[in-house]
Amino acid sequence: MAFMDSNCTYVEQYKDREQTYEFTGHCIDCGEKKTVSVPGPELFAYQQGGYIQKAMTSVSAGDREFLLSGICDSCLTKCLGGMSHDNAVKYTAMNFFYNDKNETVSRSEIIAHLEGLVLAEEKFKIRCAASEHMQD
Repeated sequence: MAFMDSNCTYVEQYKDREQTYEFTGHCIDCGEKKTVSVPGPELFAYQQGGYIQKAMTSVSAGDREFLLSGICDSCLTKCLGGMSHDNAVKYTAMNFFYNDKNETVSRSEIIAHLEGLVLAEEKFKIRCAASEHMQD
């Protein structure tokens, strides 16, 4: 299940005979509110089982990642050692990545950052559960 399916609200809009959906949610790492606009036909293609990167071609890679995981582009860039999600990441046989500055980032460094994100997501879920409990 994608983050947008259960953690975002959405508004359907029509403008100039174009249907779009605006998904709004909060980053699971920094808590910043983020809104992503998706054209109706692209959302439909994704919901029919298409890969998000092929279905939502007008949506940036960072925004697609937010819709899937709940991590905003700036937090993902920070956690990946400066790699921009919108730019191609080169993978070598030596298990190293290169960030946008062509600096080497090891796979273990990336995994350590991603483990931190998993902990942040767990804390976010606990906060949400506590908030729901307090409203009852």
